[in-house]
Amino acid sequence: MKSRIRGLLESPVWPAMRLVYEASPKHAVVTTASIVIQALLGLAGILISGKLMGAIVLAESDGMEAARDQLVLFVGLGVGVALVSTGLGVLNDAVSGGLGLRFYRLTRAMAMDASLSPKGIAHLEDPKFMDELKVAQGQDYASHPTQIVGAFSQILSARVAAVGSAIMLLAFHWWAPLLLMAAMVVHYRWMNKELDAIWKPYSDSSPELRRSRYYRHLALDTPAAKEIRVFGLAPWVVDRFGERWFAGMNGVWLERKKLKGEMVRALVVLVFAFGLVYAVMAMDGATGRITIEQITIFAQATIGMYGFGAAGDSQLLLRNSSNSIKHLLALPKEAGERVEVNEGGATETEAMPAQSIKFENVSFHYPGTERPVFDGLDLEIPSGKSLAIVGDNGAGKTTLVKLLARLYDPNSGLITVDGIDLKQIDPHAWRERVSVIFQDFVKYQLPAKQNVGFGALDLSDNQESLDRAARLAGADKLIRGLDKGWDTVLSRQFKEGTDLSGGQWQKIALARALFATEKGGVLVLDEPTANLDVRSEAQLFERFLELTHGITTVLISHRFSTVRHAEIICVLEQGKLIEQGNHEELLEVGGKYARMFLLQAERFRDKTNV
Repeated sequence: MKSRIRGLLESPVWPAMRLVYEASPKHAVVTTASIVIQALLGLAGILISGKLMGAIVLAESDGMEAARDQLVLFVGLGVGVALVSTGLGVLNDAVSGGLGLRFYRLTRAMAMDASLSPKGIAHLEDPKFMDELKVAQGQDYASHPTQIVGAFSQILSARVAAVGSAIMLLAFHWWAPLLLMAAMVVHYRWMNKELDAIWKPYSDSSPELRRSRYYRHLALDTPAAKEIRVFGLAPWVVDRFGERWFAGMNGVWLERKKLKGEMVRALVVLVFAFGLVYAVMAMDGATGRITIEQITIFAQATIGMYGFGAAGDSQLLLRNSSNSIKHLLALPKEAGERVEVNEGGATETEAMPAQSIKFENVSFHYPGTERPVFDGLDLEIPSGKSLAIVGDNGAGKTTLVKLLARLYDPNSGLITVDGIDLKQIDPHAWRERVSVIFQDFVKYQLPAKQNVGFGALDLSDNQESLDRAARLAGADKLIRGLDKGWDTVLSRQFKEGTDLSGGQWQKIALARALFATEKGGVLVLDEPTANLDVRSEAQLFERFLELTHGITTVLISHRFSTVRHAEIICVLEQGKLIEQGNHEELLEVGGKYARMFLLQAERFRDKTNV
């Protein structure tokens, strides 16, 4: 008994109900009250229908005149109850709908907070956490958060009706409600096991289901539309979706098969209990022990007893949605266990870096992997200088940017700014000093002004600074040519919006990074000219000194026509610094940089001679 009570208290339904109340206490109270009143009116309707049946029998036996007053009374009461119940139904639909929307907003905000609160991004690159995030949002089953409110409403109504029905049946035979309740408990326990059998394998197999969802998005979303059609991938995508979905669902079906025997036993108990009550009721009616009026009431009350058990789809939705909420509540802890960035303390970063940024014997590997990206890296980035980093793919160039922006902290060694351990600096305060254009920069489906202004949100209303950043990035002419200028939404998915080419987006992203340097600090350019044509690239680097003047700049690029402008060039290989100097010095040394530069220059000469 204790274990059952503990299991009931530990049910995921209770935390979900607390969240529903937190979403809007007023809506929750009004919804609950209207549900209870509706259920009580339903019970009143049962009594009224019985009394009405008795009045009809009286009219048949003693004449309409004898039963007229009772018929008028109970018909009027029935109509009144129906009207009030209908009105409460409309009210409940409106209020519970508002509650559901508020609950949706709350749960989505909680998921966003759990994702965004950690200072680093290790949790977002962890497949297990991403699976938890999907389950928490109900994306792997019919468990949308708003369904909790509707399911709870139906179940609460059924439970209230069942209690009232049990009280009514005590007037029939004391054992009848107890027998029916016991049968419904057996059925309820089986249903809960059935729901658990569905949920746990579904949750455990979410990698397969996540893959099936990926194939679905390939078919439905825009980015892959062209290639799917050009390469004839449509049948393949649909087939892969089916394969992964069935693979993910196999565990669910296997668990459900194990419960077939228990399902049969539960149904046998249920049929026996209800059949016995109806049989006794029929016998008592036939022998005159109970009247037609009582039979009408007891028969409806017997049906109402079903509310003690599972409430069909509502029970399924409530349990599954509540399990999603359980995962949602666990997200902050799950994310915290994967945090790779300390909070730090120092927030006085206004002049940093005044001297240099140093990587001192830094070693780093990504969580869940053994291969080190850096193994004893030593590197100095002088303040106010431009430093370029080159190397083969996988040499650690982008990882260095992540460490510099404190998206991760090194596993060992130090990164210092003016001699202060970067771990001792508040990540938010430090990032206000670091401006980055990532190679995979974001294309925000928002106006151009916000796309650039996000670089320094608190300065985004400074039009002069926005114009300067756009000019330096070569995006000023582009923005002036948009239909609504700075207010043009950069997406065709919105009315009067427009889309940009890859090179145009690159200029917008570069303008965003340059806008962030209004506060000074560190500018990181990760492949800033990857999507630019030769002319745009040449124009950009004609202004390179203007762009980087007085700013500590880190440039990552495969184009040596780009990196040769930097004051210092560093060559990374297998996570270590192997060469350092300016362009002329490294060519004279004749090492890896010289070989890479000459190989690229040779390819360019070959193309121009064709």
